[in-house]
Amino acid sequence: MPKRKQINLVKVWPNNQIEDGLPSSPSINNEVEPSQQPAPSRNNEAPSPPPKKPRGPTLMSHIWELEEGVKVNIVFDANCHPVGKEGYTLTRFLGTIARKSIAPISYME
Repeated sequence: MPKRKQINLVKVWPNNQIEDGLPSSPSINNEVEPSQQPAPSRNNEAPSPPPKKPRGPTLMSHIWELEEGVKVNIVFDANCHPVGKEGYTLTRFLGTIARKSIAPISYME
C-alpha cells in the first residue's frame, strides 16, 4: 500500500486560541487499490494485462468530515499561492466545491 501523506491541522477554540499538535489527517490521497494480478497461465500465451482502472472522483471526505473548530494550516508563498501538502489539499478541496455546485465557478467574458 502506498505511503499516505499527512496534513497539518490546528484546533481553533471559540476565543481564537490555537492548539497545535493535533493528529494529522489519515490521508490526503484517495488512491484506488491496484488490481490483483491474475495467476500466470501455463500456456505459451503471454498473459494480457488487466484493464486499467480509471481514477474515481476526488471526494476529500476526510476534509468534509473534520470536527468543528479543526482547520487545515495552509502556508502561502510570496505570490500568495498555497504551497506544500496543505496547499495541494486546498486546491483539490476547492475543486470538490465547484464540482458539487456548492459554489460554482463562473466568469464573464
